[in-house]
Amino acid sequence: MGKADNILNKISEYQRELKKIQDTCVHHKKDIRFIDYRRGVRFVCQNCKLVLGWPSKDEIDKWSSK
Repeated sequence: MGKADNILNKISEYQRELKKIQDTCVHHKKDIRFIDYRRGVRFVCQNCKLVLGWPSKDEIDKWSSK
């Protein structure tokens, strides 16, 4: 196995670990965050960083004025 294979295996392991964390998280606190230019802003869990949903226009306006 080469170096690239080892890195890809580690990435896969970390992705599975992150999925488990996000599946068990209760998402008590969320922030509005800019994700990227295609997806725009979304609610993101402060603890597990899972993208949760779309904020309203009023919530975006309030967030952008900070």
